[in-house]
Amino acid sequence: MRSATQPADPPTDINAAQIAEGDEKRKRTRDTHESDKDASRDTRENEKKAEQATRENARTERLRERETTEHQWHMLHDYTTQTREQQEPVREREKFKEEEVQRVDEKREREKREEEEKEKRKRQRERETGYVNEMNGGGADRSVSDFCA
Repeated sequence: MRSATQPADPPTDINAAQIAEGDEKRKRTRDTHESDKDASRDTRENEKKAEQATRENARTERLRERETTEHQWHMLHDYTTQTREQQEPVREREKFKEEEVQRVDEKREREKREEEEKEKRKRQRERETGYVNEMNGGGADRSVSDFCA
């Protein structure tokens, strides 16, 4: 048995080969681990870039939609204003025509009322004259002055 103070067996070629192999395995493991970490980091960075690009695209699309909407609103506003300005004379003519029709209707209504009043007075006179004629004996050729004389 060896004592604690005795040096270990000098490394032999087999031990050296095993040590070198172990070192190589550790190095490969470490390299693989580093490579995996790098790949994970790259994947995360790519995912972040993709998310950022998606957000940018969505933002750009929203801006484009907003600009399109604003453009459409302005175009509609301009069209409406232009149409209104173009139709102003048409509206004035229509308004004038409506007023003219209303005046003609009022005139016809007034003439109709006057005609009815005239007819009413005529019938009233006929009734009064007819009553007087009946009192005279029904003579249609006699007047009130003949009756009094």
